[in-house]
Amino acid sequence: MTEPTVARDELYEVLFDAVIEADSLSDQVKDLVLAAFEGAEELERALGGAAVVRAEPLRLARPDPGQIPGVFLKSISVRGFRGIGPTATLDLQPGRGLVLVVGRNGSGKSSFAEAAEFVLTNRTERAERGKVWRDGWRNVHRTEAPRIELELTVEGSRRSYTVVREWPADNRDITAGTTQVLVHSESPRPFAELAWHTALTDYRPFLAYSELSGLITNPNSEIFDALAPILGLDDLTDADQRLQKTHSAIKAAAKAAGPSRTALLAALTPSDDPRAATVIEALSKASPHRWDLEAATTAACGPVSPSVHPVTGVVGPTEDEVTRLRDLAALTVPAATDVAARADGLRAAVKRVADLDGTPAAEARRLASLLTAGLDHHHTTGDGPCPVCGTGTLDGAWRTAATAEVNRLRGLATEADAAVVGLDAATRTALALVADSPPALARANIAADRAEAGAAAELDELTAQALAAWRDWSRMREVTTPGQLADELGRRYQPLTAAVDALRAIAAARLAEIETAWTPLARRVLEWVAEARPVQERQPLLTTIENARKFLGVLTKRLRDERLAPFAEQLREIWTRLRQESNVDLGPISLEGTSTRRRLRIDATVDGVGGEALGVMSQGELHALGLAMFLPRATRPESPFRFVVIDDPVQAMDPAKVDGLAQVLLEKAKQRQVVVFTHDDRLADAVRRFSKPDDMARRVEVFRREGSVVEPRTALDPAAQCLKDADALARTDSLPDDVKAGLIPALCKSAVDAVCADVFRRRRLASGASHPAVEKELEEAKRTITRAALAIHLDRSKDSGVLGWVNRQWGSSYGDTLKVANVSGHQPYGGDYLELVKDTRALVRKFEALR
Repeated sequence: MTEPTVARDELYEVLFDAVIEADSLSDQVKDLVLAAFEGAEELERALGGAAVVRAEPLRLARPDPGQIPGVFLKSISVRGFRGIGPTATLDLQPGRGLVLVVGRNGSGKSSFAEAAEFVLTNRTERAERGKVWRDGWRNVHRTEAPRIELELTVEGSRRSYTVVREWPADNRDITAGTTQVLVHSESPRPFAELAWHTALTDYRPFLAYSELSGLITNPNSEIFDALAPILGLDDLTDADQRLQKTHSAIKAAAKAAGPSRTALLAALTPSDDPRAATVIEALSKASPHRWDLEAATTAACGPVSPSVHPVTGVVGPTEDEVTRLRDLAALTVPAATDVAARADGLRAAVKRVADLDGTPAAEARRLASLLTAGLDHHHTTGDGPCPVCGTGTLDGAWRTAATAEVNRLRGLATEADAAVVGLDAATRTALALVADSPPALARANIAADRAEAGAAAELDELTAQALAAWRDWSRMREVTTPGQLADELGRRYQPLTAAVDALRAIAAARLAEIETAWTPLARRVLEWVAEARPVQERQPLLTTIENARKFLGVLTKRLRDERLAPFAEQLREIWTRLRQESNVDLGPISLEGTSTRRRLRIDATVDGVGGEALGVMSQGELHALGLAMFLPRATRPESPFRFVVIDDPVQAMDPAKVDGLAQVLLEKAKQRQVVVFTHDDRLADAVRRFSKPDDMARRVEVFRREGSVVEPRTALDPAAQCLKDADALARTDSLPDDVKAGLIPALCKSAVDAVCADVFRRRRLASGASHPAVEKELEEAKRTITRAALAIHLDRSKDSGVLGWVNRQWGSSYGDTLKVANVSGHQPYGGDYLELVKDTRALVRKFEALR
């Protein structure tokens, strides 16, 4: 049985309800659908006729995706990997915001991106596509052991997680390294213990340039496989594949029986025995369901005329004797797989009832039964004293209360009732194997009128043993305990099969003596019939399986369309931003087909003319579409990763699309940590033009010196950038005073707002607060003085005392500067602008010290 998960339980609820509500489905089809969902073993038991217990879904409350603890990047440290020699560390402030890591080609910036991807996923796109990368992954300027450290923070936790990948110093095999997780004050643990493996596949947060266009231009089945997991329908697909595999196996078994049937018919054709002609007629049709196996068996074991030996004069066997021998040789017992399966099903049902014993459901069922008996007694005898305790009275009032209590208890006893029903069904299924002894075993001794009593006596003795074993088998119907019945099935089956096998063998040997010419052909017919019978018996299942697959296909497509719709809508929204001056409009997006015919379909129109997007887009448009496909998948609410890492997304994009890319990245950075590596200054310029102080857009420049020495340098933060711009405006003599009066105080206010927001984020996140909660507080802090209260006291309700606190702790000049920032935009500023910038910079440093 497949391991249960929350997503699987939720999907089972949908499947169960759909199955129960499907009035057009037969019970057998419903059972096959549910059994296929549970697993291969359950499906095989259902195909064998075992009862399927339709377990009611748990219907548990589902966690809110927004409550999933988010994982952020804090830093990436690399040594001896790709273009980085000595240890270099790229510090990334955890939390939402956009970080541009810029540098010329060859500066080592992409080595950080590839290192982060490799340490988490154990792969990179370039490593999988290029032998040169796999052979040259070690830095040529370093001989010590390569090492990658990825420091992560988790929302709600004060501890950081450091994922470390190390390689032996003398090993150049990229797969030879080991990955461990280091947590403060704990022993190192294997990376496999972190429950991120499925998420790293379904919501992979890394996008390299080498795979950007591949998101669209890869084989369609690969695109399908990349998107399908995020819809959470894999268990339905697995169920369909199990049914398909079974369907194919049934058809393959029928096909495999064809050559042996042809060979059998060829061996029978030369025979002048009329029984051969009968068998040929019975098996002449190619379709398994048209084989007349009973006629073939009857002919193979058909009557023979009595004869007298021409030399000895001994009378040959009578037709009655041969008939009895054939009946004995044709004896069958239940299949061992059926016996084992039904015994297992019975034990499982017994265990389910036992597990519920003593539970509230079982107690409710017992009490309901007791009260029902009392109601029956009252119905029969009328009002009177309680026959159990002798003190209470059974009357109309009691009956009303008891009836209500029975109804309540029966509602509580649903699970126990289902367990009992399942046990009854399993018991009936098991007892269906227990039949009376065949008439052939009860006939008179074969040797009664024969002179050669020796051989016949042996046959009579084996017949008696088989009859005794079969009667012992039949007496299992007297077993009243289901658990004991399951044990007895296995205990009594072995003696039965041994006795019947021995009897069949001696009967077949005796027949061989009687029919020296026909016997080899008859035996061959019987052997083939024995192999063909299960093939024929399973043929009716083909239609049932096909109906089950049709039902699953319709349900899967409906759920796929429903769950793909939000993804498709996001994709179109992002494409609308990225397309900029493109004349391509996206239409419906769908995942189609199964197996080898699965594909992604994206419809598009070009100047109003329809077509498929992949066939009408330029390279730059394909890159933009690839990015539009990546972001909705990587930023799903269900993903634990609150970061995305994108390497070099600008190539082949025209300036208009670069502007669109900047806007998309800034928009996503409001909810995610977005880290973009680029050598193209156009993206950095576009981000600068479109970003606001609250956007938390940062820039890190990467420089490379001789010996693969890589140095990341953080560019100006938002507060510093605002002050730099304000200072430049204040020193511009040609700028009118009325313009300065509007811009310079506003920039100083933005600088104070930005540093207060940064201080508050750092302090609150370090204390274990969640990012959504922090951002909500900042969003509600509209005034500068309120943001200052958040930075100083972590409480915006204390904004009325902030100015007094600043005057006491830092001095009145700082309080005056804060007052100017707070009223900027509402009151004109008439002071010296250079002094204002200078005082604001001092105030910003005071706030920075609170970090």
